[in-house]
Amino acid sequence: MGGYGKNCSVGAEVELIKVGDLISPQRGRRLVRSQLEEAGSYAVYQNSMKPPAYYHECSASAGTAFVIVAGAAGEVGFSDAAFWAADAVYYFPVTDGLNNKYLYHFLLTKEHEILSQVRRASIPRLSIAVVENLKIPTPPLHVQKEIVRMVKTSPPPPNGLSDLDGVVSLFIALRAMLVSNRSFGTANTLI
Repeated sequence: MGGYGKNCSVGAEVELIKVGDLISPQRGRRLVRSQLEEAGSYAVYQNSMKPPAYYHECSASAGTAFVIVAGAAGEVGFSDAAFWAADAVYYFPVTDGLNNKYLYHFLLTKEHEILSQVRRASIPRLSIAVVENLKIPTPPLHVQKEIVRMVKTSPPPPNGLSDLDGVVSLFIALRAMLVSNRSFGTANTLI
């Protein structure tokens, strides 16, 4: 992992905080079929990762992580563009205290755990409390940004792993390093 500690603080303290204590997920607002548009300014995320329609307003800003809670319940998403979150979606508003892309990658590492809590019925459902109660390592923002950069620029995963498996493996290794309070090094020092 040499080089991964670049630009990170020496001995940075990492606290585990419940996601819900760090950021309040916001439930999307319902749109009825007659309000949906075939083409429009903003994609509508409802009960799947593929937006079924568009709307002329947005309810979530660009750079927002979200979780589907009905239908494809438990799936985690991120949008670089502003969008409309319908009522089967909880989104995490952009905040100064948390890098939303970092939150997204963290939630991806927990997706299996999240999916295991989905109530299977005619329409699968997920209680947002499952996500709110997950404990996320909270390094300083510059470290979160560096982790996101590393995940984005990491080489292809070895041994035929899928991209998601590679991202998850890298993030789990980084998280373990953060949680163990291992020194990160400085701009001139590698781990």
